[in-house]
Amino acid sequence: LTVTGVQTCALPIYQLTSLKFSCYLCKQTLKEQTDYLEHIDNHKEGIKFVLYKDVFDGTMQVFRKHFIDCFSIYNILSEVNDITKFLQSKLTLYLKFKINFLVVVEYILKGNDNIVSEKELFNLRSSNFIISRINSEKSLTKIILKHLSEIIHKEKELNLPGSGWTSNNIVFIDISLYKLNLLL
Repeated sequence: LTVTGVQTCALPIYQLTSLKFSCYLCKQTLKEQTDYLEHIDNHKEGIKFVLYKDVFDGTMQVFRKHFIDCFSIYNILSEVNDITKFLQSKLTLYLKFKINFLVVVEYILKGNDNIVSEKELFNLRSSNFIISRINSEKSLTKIILKHLSEIIHKEKELNLPGSGWTSNNIVFIDISLYKLNLLL
């Protein structure tokens, strides 16, 4: 992903100059997101992670999955199998990655009349962890579950009683992959 900074109304806006969507199941690259989503739907697996950022010659990549109807942070646990399959497919291309997850959650604040008065997006990030080809599918699933559970625990800390803020829905999850030097 290449971005060029453009100033409008004193707020930075980014213009996307070259964005590509890469199917990690069959390696096909598409230019339009709608074409990509249609392509992914044709795969029986139905995994829907989109290449969101590709920088430093592919050394760092961020894949994103948007959610439409996920109203509880616990819904990210249902993504374990898709994330496992996705990471296994990446390990066929490179031996070792440092990874973290970012879950963006919409929070709402309701007033006394129970009407939503404010909305905010909060980022919940897992700690970094390393995976490699030596991880079995079972151990990889266990590692993913541990780090998604870490995000759920962080979300519980944000939902302090009496604050009035409650999580409303999950917006998206990002999986950040960093290629590790094979000599380390």
